[in-house]
This record gives sequence, C-alpha cells and structure tokens, in this order.
Amino acid sequence: SVWLWMCFVLTVLCFLLIGGTSVYWNMPHLDAQILPSDIRDALEGYSPGQKEVHIWTTLTLDILLPLAYTGLLLGLTRRGFPNSDSWITYPALITLISDLAEGVVQVALLSGAGEGLVLIKSILTALKFSSFAIALVISVIALVRILRRPQSGS
Repeated sequence: SVWLWMCFVLTVLCFLLIGGTSVYWNMPHLDAQILPSDIRDALEGYSPGQKEVHIWTTLTLDILLPLAYTGLLLGLTRRGFPNSDSWITYPALITLISDLAEGVVQVALLSGAGEGLVLIKSILTALKFSSFAIALVISVIALVRILRRPQSGS
C-alpha cells in the first residue's frame, strides 16, 4: 500500500539524514549508546555546537524516524497477521514509546541535565533496541507471509 511505502521511504530518509548529520558534525549519535560509560564519554566529547545540532536532530528527525518505522512495522505486522490479537503489535509500540522517551532524556542530557538521567537513558535505549529486534522479526515473518499469499486477479 501507499502508506507502507511512504513509511519505508521516510524511514530510510531519516536514517540517512541522521547518519549524514553524525558524519558531517563528526559526532557519535547518542541514540546508539547503551552503556552508561559510553553515554558519559559521548556527552563529554561533544562541543557546544555538536550538542546543539544533536538536540535539533533529536527534536526533528528522531521524532519522525520512530513514527515512520513504527508505521512500517505495524503495517506489515497487521497485514501479515490480519487475524491475530493486538498483542503481536506490542513490541513495535514499546519500541516507539521507548524511542520517544529516550529522545526526551537525550535532549535533557544534552542540555546539561544531571547524571541521574544517564541510567534512565541506558535502560530506555536497551529497551528500544530489544523491542525493535522482536518487532523486526515479527514484521519480516509478516512480510514473508504477505509475499507468499496468492495475488488476487492473477
């Protein structure tokens, strides 16, 4: 459907723009840091300009990205498992919530919030990656199911 393609294109675009921003500004993206020590190291290594760019990236692209990839994951899951209970969508929804919450915490950390948020950021990032992995597996299985269905009109 057009919706799934739009979500796919937006997901790819956001990944490319976030990656390009990280490369251009020579900064590791905080979203990929899970360990508290790595989070602290990244925060200490940012210049004021890098922090500002990271905040703006988080407030724009890193809001669009989770919305786009969640739309894609949910769309594939619902199409591949049309008669399933809603629990099958929970991993994608957990990923969305944890990713957006992680963004709020990141902006606070990049703005100079206290050390106490480092552990929260670490937990949210671990939850985001683990739930994303589960949601991705479900959506890949769903995609295989979609592709194996007989096409109507042929």
